[in-house]
Amino acid sequence: MWRSYDQDAQTLSERDINNAAYNALRQELEKYSGKTVVIASGRLIGIYNDPRTAAKDLGTKAPEAQHAIITVVGTDKREELEWLGGSLNL
Repeated sequence: MWRSYDQDAQTLSERDINNAAYNALRQELEKYSGKTVVIASGRLIGIYNDPRTAAKDLGTKAPEAQHAIITVVGTDKREELEWLGGSLNL
């Protein structure tokens, strides 16, 4: 409700906070390739051998979390590509 009084106030969602934490930890997490990491409430909750164990532990370590990141390190490579020629005409 306070947000409706101050339209210029910046608010961060739980998703934004978790994504910022993940981006800040990205290089450090690379040494855990193949492991599952959990980030919730803006902090690293733990590093696990499999996603199922990670999900179970999330419920006990951060039960109040409305958003969390559970990912296997090293499975997705982030690349920046250039889109040549703009959009396609069909």
